[in-house]
Amino acid sequence: MPRFVTHRGTAPAGRNDVPASSYSQNPAAIIPNSRRESDWTSWVELRVKISGLPSQTTTKDIWSCFRNEGHITRIEIMEDSAGTRDGKARITFSPPPRVPFWQGNDYCIALGTAKKTTLRLELEPQRRTFLHPSPVSTKRVYSEIMQLSAESVDFGFMIDPLSMMVMHTSRAKAMRKIKFRLKMLYRSIEVEFPVYIPNSLPSGRAQLGSSVDDQRSREETFCFRIPFSQLKVIYEVPAKDNMIMLLISLDTPPAYYRELDGRDTHDSESRYWTEDDAWYRQTDIVCSPAELRTRPVALRKPKPIIDIGRF
Repeated sequence: MPRFVTHRGTAPAGRNDVPASSYSQNPAAIIPNSRRESDWTSWVELRVKISGLPSQTTTKDIWSCFRNEGHITRIEIMEDSAGTRDGKARITFSPPPRVPFWQGNDYCIALGTAKKTTLRLELEPQRRTFLHPSPVSTKRVYSEIMQLSAESVDFGFMIDPLSMMVMHTSRAKAMRKIKFRLKMLYRSIEVEFPVYIPNSLPSGRAQLGSSVDDQRSREETFCFRIPFSQLKVIYEVPAKDNMIMLLISLDTPPAYYRELDGRDTHDSESRYWTEDDAWYRQTDIVCSPAELRTRPVALRKPKPIIDIGRF
């Protein structure tokens, strides 16, 4: 059971809570003024078309060159009608980048070991509104992705109908935030949170058959996803200092994922890459995952940080 602590009155990022009557019924003019190209900062996602790429360019090359511009959710390398790469690609950012790096002069980058390449960048218009009608009021619409930032998330189980026993707490860090996202398109809730994993051996020496990364103290990012079909209710509980708690009780555990190093998630032969490729399904969150390889299959795991099957 997860429990989130956030500030009262914090507006979800990307929310567009406005009367539906303010939108034109003409399909050609369905995009509201606030979401036209002149105000790309309010878009849910933004796509940039690239031209002038060398034929051997991979998704990893593109990701490495543009990852500092913003959060990349998708990369597509295009082909012509004959199935030959034509030097074009499309990058999708969500949320939009902070600065319009596609404006102005041509964009000069270095791809792999090749010399610097000059690219032409173009902002693509939105193809749809990314708005969804309210299930309780036909007069309001909401953004496709809404996000809250939380100070902490607690994991535990109910010991009686009104009491929760907390077994693990994850707190937001300066570089690793806790993000609570409501995704209308996928009809799910996604929560991203950091986990501190302590050194699994007091001596600091690596165990036989284990990598150093498996046993050194580190901080990793995890997430879990709850489909609406699994969600029954969310409780809002007042807390001190003008804070609120969101309490979610589930009959079965949600799917957990661990974020990988983006550099290791690309296929050199593939023309596509999405952010889902950077998330690896987790059935256990323990101090030393390598230890599970030599242990018999069991419900109780050694040194669990978050026991997914119990809390």
